[in-house]
Amino acid sequence: MESKKPSNTLIQTFDFEGSGAFPRYHPAVAIGITTLHDGNLHSKTVLSACHEGLLGMFEPRCWTQFWLEFPSVLNDLMRPPPPLEDPDLYFRQMAIGFVDITRQNEAFAIDKNLAFTIGNDNQAYDAFLLQRLLEQFNQDILKAYPDYLEKLTAQPEGLKPKPGLEFFYPLPWSFLTPGKYGACRLVDFSNKMEGACDMAIALVKTFTGIDLEAGPKLGKWELLNQIFDIPPAPEKFEHDHLPDNDAYVIAWQAFVMDEIKKGNIKLRDPIPPKSVEITISDASSSSRSKSASSSSKSLQWTKKKRKRASNVN
Repeated sequence: MESKKPSNTLIQTFDFEGSGAFPRYHPAVAIGITTLHDGNLHSKTVLSACHEGLLGMFEPRCWTQFWLEFPSVLNDLMRPPPPLEDPDLYFRQMAIGFVDITRQNEAFAIDKNLAFTIGNDNQAYDAFLLQRLLEQFNQDILKAYPDYLEKLTAQPEGLKPKPGLEFFYPLPWSFLTPGKYGACRLVDFSNKMEGACDMAIALVKTFTGIDLEAGPKLGKWELLNQIFDIPPAPEKFEHDHLPDNDAYVIAWQAFVMDEIKKGNIKLRDPIPPKSVEITISDASSSSRSKSASSSSKSLQWTKKKRKRASNVN
């Protein structure tokens, strides 16, 4: 069967690199923001707040167990010290930069009638850091977008905030229209992948008797590659802890999951394939690929099994 065309999606993902476990004491180092339109790269940005003075705020464990492993990434993110009179300059730029990209994407999605989704791979960390930034620099964001403030104060009585208490609504409210809820979906794509992969594994086991988890230990993305004929990403960015690259990987995997849901990406035949090249998204092995060879029986779809699968309600 011929694959269907992708159906009009705009996916914006963001990924933070941090300095420790507790954002109150260990601030964000950088944010990467990547957008895909129907799976194709639409925009890709990194906003860094990292400078020499920030290094003293890193959690020792984070420094020892993470950043010492990726000195080149840290070097790429380094910036000159901010002005003494404005030590929060880079964090403010990070917050306003995210809002600016999101406003552009929201307007583009409205104009092109696209399903607009914003996501990350760890709501407990990335989404928390983002909402904290939006709150910290809320008044700066309002000043940066007077059109938003004008709409906010023009709302009817009972809806608009009291004078002096104006604020910029956080996600998932609209960044263009104050008080409009659900202008985008805010999704943890890591959890979505867990659910999608667990369901696919269960269906393969139910209808074929093959337990994909009984073989070599693979991540959820690698297991999905065993089940579905996933095309290679059009761009060659890898999960290497540069946050815009990591955001691209998240966005591509999110797009693939949407295409699987819509039936645009087909099942492999057989499942699992005898040998399939799987790109490892882990940074420690991102330059390698792994051949997942199935030592157990591989599924040869028979007419009987096809009929059985097609009769499922």
